[in-house]
Amino acid sequence: MRDEGLRLTYHAGTFYPRRAEEVRAFLEEVSSLPLPDPGVGTVLGGVVPHAGWVYSGPTAAKVWRLLGERGPEGADLVVLLGAIHRFQAVAGPGVDFHGAWHTPMGDLPVDREALEALAEKGLVQAAPSTHQGEHSLEVQLPFLLHFLPGVKILPVAMPPNPQAPESGRAMARALREMGRTVLAVGSTDLTHYGDRFGFAPGGKGEVGLAWARANDKRFLDLLLAMDAESLVPEARSRMNACGAGAAAAALAFSREMGADRAFLVEHTDSQQARPDPWSDIYVGYGGVVFLKGLSSA
Repeated sequence: MRDEGLRLTYHAGTFYPRRAEEVRAFLEEVSSLPLPDPGVGTVLGGVVPHAGWVYSGPTAAKVWRLLGERGPEGADLVVLLGAIHRFQAVAGPGVDFHGAWHTPMGDLPVDREALEALAEKGLVQAAPSTHQGEHSLEVQLPFLLHFLPGVKILPVAMPPNPQAPESGRAMARALREMGRTVLAVGSTDLTHYGDRFGFAPGGKGEVGLAWARANDKRFLDLLLAMDAESLVPEARSRMNACGAGAAAAALAFSREMGADRAFLVEHTDSQQARPDPWSDIYVGYGGVVFLKGLSSA
């Protein structure tokens, strides 16, 4: 596969800061936030939100910090499974030809060996426009650089289709056969509620927000039950995840690698992050990690 060099940022200065010193200041601030205790075990993967950092950044940071502090020793690769907001470049899991991704804090190299191995097996499909304009993975990269320095990435655009869990499992098997120690992280936000999104079946005001939060919980409960196969159908019927395929693939990938339980790091939303009594718009955010090992209960 050809190498098209550096994938430049599209959303620095909007979803997250453009200047390196501002990014570092934010990361230092969220690094001091209290972490919930997931109990005994090694973190093998997770699910993170991907909204603007002022909304979901602290939640994403907590997941990335647990991945850095509690991940397997010697992890050298993160498979990043992203939502698709703009257009689907290929029918299945998609990759592009960039050799590295730029961030305000420096560049993150793509693991070309792993990418080419998955492509040769037909587990991912390559197209130059795969990640063009997409934010769901870009906003994760400064967290990865901060909490997992020295690790390479394999960015995959994951369609929200019923095949997503099997795609995750197949990628895990292939990388395990290569002897790689890998983390898998899926990127999704939860319910997008309100007239702006054309979705307000529970009414407006506090009643509507309560409905939306309960709608989020349905998707999160499936993640916590480690039911990868139900995530995409649930999101299609209830509109409670924009990256259901990414979440399903990350869960299935982690299970294939040995994860036997899930832990809710945080469930929050745009109204909690930036309260606005005049707004009926709501977007939910959830952070989950997948662990191998017995809980402390």
